[in-house]
Amino acid sequence: MSSDRVTAAVAGIRAAVADLVTLDCDRFTHLELVELLGELETVTWQLPAVGHRMIARLQREACPTELGAKSLGSVLTQRLRISGKEVRRRLHEAEDLGPRATVTGQPLDPKLAPTADAQAHGVLGPEHVSVIRGFLDKLPTWVDPEVRELSEKTLVHIGSGVGPEELGNTAKKLMTAIDQDGPKPDDVERARKRFFRLGKQQADGTGQHGQETHDRHRPGRPQTRRRRTRQEAVLPAGQAASRRDDPFHRAVGS
Repeated sequence: MSSDRVTAAVAGIRAAVADLVTLDCDRFTHLELVELLGELETVTWQLPAVGHRMIARLQREACPTELGAKSLGSVLTQRLRISGKEVRRRLHEAEDLGPRATVTGQPLDPKLAPTADAQAHGVLGPEHVSVIRGFLDKLPTWVDPEVRELSEKTLVHIGSGVGPEELGNTAKKLMTAIDQDGPKPDDVERARKRFFRLGKQQADGTGQHGQETHDRHRPGRPQTRRRRTRQEAVLPAGQAASRRDDPFHRAVGS
């Protein structure tokens, strides 16, 4: 499709929406209004698929500095006037649901092809997609690719006929069926999930951080993980705390 046709298609969408905005809802029965809402929702669910294709290509090819920013995220934040959090969400979704290409330019299906296809047809909404992506992200690394693919297809099929809450319950049951004994003691898996997040400095000079670490060398019992959030003073620039005296560094074993 040429650039002119795309521009014309977008103009057509905007014109149609302009007509809908001025719609006299009093002319319709209650049942008709519910049906119209369903049609609008389907269209709304389809539109992100278009954005995924665009962002995926920008991720592969675009030079952010030529577009006036240091990163693609900054480009989108400025042009679309959305938050950094929303930009990161769209970038991550485009990585999973947008088309890919080999180093030689040969086209590849999206990482989550069944989910991407269902979204493009308006079968799944953003909440359904979030459930499926969250489920696949939590699957242990030892799960076979065939099982991952079959699980995704199963959730897509079920999600096409139920709401996101019902899909979430199904995803929990499926996770239990796949991983009946719970997470295996796997250093690679724990390292993938380990994090340290530093919050913004508060007005009183303190800052909040959250972390997930794992206890080591506990004889006679499985290794466990713990989450901790605490409030502590943020050191002035140039001043370093002694790791030996810092309980956080002792906790993570550094």
